[in-house]
Amino acid sequence: MLTFNMDLPFDNNTAKGELKKAHALFRKSNINVNDLKRVIGSNVVSAYHTLQDAADQVSLKSEAVQYYKETLGASIETFKMGGSTLIDALLTEEYLTDALLTLADAKLAYIKALSQLRFETGTLISYENNEYLVLKDALVTLPSEDKGEGLDSGKKMMAVNAGMSGKIIEIYVKPGSRVKKDDVLAKIRRSDLDSRMAGKKQEIAESEKWAAQEIKDLDEIPLPEESIEAEIASENEIPESPKESKKLKISPAPVTPPAAPPDLQTLRISLADTDLQIEALNKKLKKQEDMAQKGLMAQGAVAKIQKEIDVLLKNKFQKENSILRLSENEEAFEKLKQELAEKRKAVFKQRSDRFSAEIKALEKQAETGSSIVSPVNGQIADIKVNAGDIVSPDACLMTIERQ
Repeated sequence: MLTFNMDLPFDNNTAKGELKKAHALFRKSNINVNDLKRVIGSNVVSAYHTLQDAADQVSLKSEAVQYYKETLGASIETFKMGGSTLIDALLTEEYLTDALLTLADAKLAYIKALSQLRFETGTLISYENNEYLVLKDALVTLPSEDKGEGLDSGKKMMAVNAGMSGKIIEIYVKPGSRVKKDDVLAKIRRSDLDSRMAGKKQEIAESEKWAAQEIKDLDEIPLPEESIEAEIASENEIPESPKESKKLKISPAPVTPPAAPPDLQTLRISLADTDLQIEALNKKLKKQEDMAQKGLMAQGAVAKIQKEIDVLLKNKFQKENSILRLSENEEAFEKLKQELAEKRKAVFKQRSDRFSAEIKALEKQAETGSSIVSPVNGQIADIKVNAGDIVSPDACLMTIERQ
């Protein structure tokens, strides 16, 4: 007798369920693969642009070192000729040392960025003869397409960097958003512009106050005849009688003759030397302002040079006032006084104009730099920051897949 057992499924639901489950797992795997491609591509692009920024910084810091080497040489020559002090030469050498340290930090950042790029592209470690090796070339060279180390995953991806320090106010896109070139992607509030503009306005106010005081002091310098008459009146004062002195038992104090004032020729030579120092510092100030705008120097170093110029200007004005007091006659006195007033007004106007130009540049920088725009047409692949985040200039905000 032959028997058998058989299960009769209702509408084959179990098999259909297994099929749908397999389809779902397949779609999930595809999503994971695509997401992994997107993440890898985004990381490669970010690492590549970080490396580019690091290379630019190395180049700029190298230029700064070269500039300080030239400045140090000139400072030593000026010291040998008596145009500057040993402290000035030592300070310049200190600036050179700081620049060399900054260059070393920039090179270290470059090596780290290169290693990160190699890691993201999977070319940091090699497999040869059943061994995993980190070859020397992988630490000092870029991945090469000729060696199968190309950046294919990053060819269509572009990183969008902040380009400034500040706080993310708002982000206008999200992953998957399609954007056109120059579309605004985000807004950043710069962290340093407000304080710098306020500082420049304060410097203008102080400069105007200083200018008014210098003109006032110049106006109050008396004519040479008035000075002589005052001196004669002082000499003609009636001294106390010996009888009264004896009664009061006051011993006359010893009279110390006044120090002889510097002669006119000495003052003019000293004034010419001061003018040369101011001219040299103004040139140095211009160069360092340019370097500060490129991020090669702190604003504090620029302010320090400006203070040195201000000290020399005060010294210059004092010497000019002394020369004015030695005028031969009233006509020469009035003529020189008018010339000095006009020159000082020009000096302070130049200072105010420079500060005003810096304020306008900062305002323009704040206006144009606060918007982060898309560099290309494409689709947002990944966003790496959130509103409220504080970012640095080289921070990658998002990546765009070019189309």
